[in-house]
Amino acid sequence: MEQTPVVFRIYPQGDVLALFPTFNHSAQAANYGKCVCYQHLGQHGEADYPGCIDSTKPATPDQYADLKRELEGLGYVLKVQTKRHHTQRLV
Repeated sequence: MEQTPVVFRIYPQGDVLALFPTFNHSAQAANYGKCVCYQHLGQHGEADYPGCIDSTKPATPDQYADLKRELEGLGYVLKVQTKRHHTQRLV
């Protein structure tokens, strides 16, 4: 079963965000470089990966445990990473 790379980040106010750095949110040129993200509220959406990295901190396993469990309940098989690797391509 193929794993989905995910980067968990936390905003200063405590909201945890899951970034999927290999999933391009849109094929449209205007949205190139945006990735798919997921939060408890709002669920799937679009994120500017570099912008999110700049405005958040890495989430600890305790901080992202609930969100990880929620994503796995949706069928994701996650590969938790601390950052996007330069060899990963957008799909």
